[in-house]
Amino acid sequence: MTPIEQIIYFSLIGVFATLLLTLLILLILNLYIKKFVNFLESKQTSITRDQSDFINSLKRFKALKEQNSNYVNTYKSLLSLENIISNQKEKLDKTSQELYSFLKKKKILAARKTLKIFTQKYENFKKSIHQYQSIIGQISANWNNYEGDITDILNKLSLAREYLNKNQKVLHNLYGDLKSKIDRYSERISFIDDQWNNQAKFENVSTSISNLIVDLEYLFDILDHAKVIEFCLYDNLPKAFEIRATQIHDLEKQDLFFIKNKFYKLQQKALSYQVDAIKDKIIDFYLFFHKNELEEFKNKALHYMHTNLTKIIKNLCVNLQKQLNYYDFIDIKTSEKWAKVIKLYEKLSDSNFEEYIKNINKIIHLLEEINYFIIEHVFENKRQQTIDLAFQEELSQSVHLYFEIMQNEMLISAKYHSSLEQLKNMYQQFFTKKPNFVDVEKIWNRWVESLSALIEEIALNEHYKSLYLSVYTSLMQSERNILQNNAELAIKLKKLTAVNDYQEAFRLLKRAYK
Repeated sequence: MTPIEQIIYFSLIGVFATLLLTLLILLILNLYIKKFVNFLESKQTSITRDQSDFINSLKRFKALKEQNSNYVNTYKSLLSLENIISNQKEKLDKTSQELYSFLKKKKILAARKTLKIFTQKYENFKKSIHQYQSIIGQISANWNNYEGDITDILNKLSLAREYLNKNQKVLHNLYGDLKSKIDRYSERISFIDDQWNNQAKFENVSTSISNLIVDLEYLFDILDHAKVIEFCLYDNLPKAFEIRATQIHDLEKQDLFFIKNKFYKLQQKALSYQVDAIKDKIIDFYLFFHKNELEEFKNKALHYMHTNLTKIIKNLCVNLQKQLNYYDFIDIKTSEKWAKVIKLYEKLSDSNFEEYIKNINKIIHLLEEINYFIIEHVFENKRQQTIDLAFQEELSQSVHLYFEIMQNEMLISAKYHSSLEQLKNMYQQFFTKKPNFVDVEKIWNRWVESLSALIEEIALNEHYKSLYLSVYTSLMQSERNILQNNAELAIKLKKLTAVNDYQEAFRLLKRAYK
């Protein structure tokens, strides 16, 4: 690289480094300014909120002193702080605007200096706020405690009134009483609000609010069911009384009149009851009208069940008995359940409606249990048959392998005689007769392991035979034929191969070749 090129190269590096450093400084500066701005915005929000709370408290105590002279001095103390807090707020706003201006122009040093001034003014402002908060003390805490509850109650009353007005036509009989309730609750919350907000009388506010909340829960429960109550008490049940009056004899009308009189009383006092109580009373009237119909229905249903369902149950019992006989399966549990089925079946003819249903359910449950026992028994038999078939197949294969092993020429070496003899003894002791799994269970793993070990030896010997013949042929064809000059080695190899001990023959040949 020439001197000129070097100068250009290092100049470019310097320019790039300067640009990078400048960008880094600008990035850090922007992050710092952003943090500064966030800090200012947070403080401004806090200042605005504190001043707003102060103004609201001042207004409250101004109204409160008119109702209760005990709070005149408190109001005067707050009033004396009004100008102080207002002036402090204005000065803080002005200083914050200066700060924003310096930050916008990126005059960091001036901004930091102004921040110290802002911080000092903010601390003075907070002292004034703390002073006003200490003046109002527990009264403010009580206002805050109940404000949410009162707002919630007012919202609920507004929703209740809106719902009632929308459904005035549907609820035309209940509308007047419901509207009166809502009006009374509105008067109560207005009174509570006046005591709490305007007079700062907190002694009974908590109890009054709790009681009103309970009453509102009842009101909304009524509103949720009002359409059903309206329909039952003023439409459906009155028609039912009229129809009933045309269907009964004169002697029965006195009883009907007595019930009808109770019904009129319920209409007049319906909203004085809890919803569950109203529902129970309405149900009682419906039961009165449907008692005869219900009895008639039960009698018809019972006759139908005696005619049809009893026969079906009988057929189920017969079919289940056939299955028990077919599978030749019976045990103590099944016998006990079957005896219960027979006893319950005999009761069906004399049972009333409720007893019949109860006994039928018991019979069906018992039949299901018996049927499950049969299925379980059949499954277990099938499973055992499958196991036996699989075992017989494995047994046949293992015996076939046994004969192949005993006849295999690769195992004529003396070192296999002991293993072969053990295998032969196991075969003669356990496998000469047609065994089942129970007969050979104890020695089955040892039998399979012995077969596997000898099969592995056969495979290994076959492998070494291939290796041996390959090496042997190569040596016989090479110039360095160690077999021609080593008669002792040749004799040993001949003896080993004569008994097919190719593993040892290969190892011997390998050692001699080295």
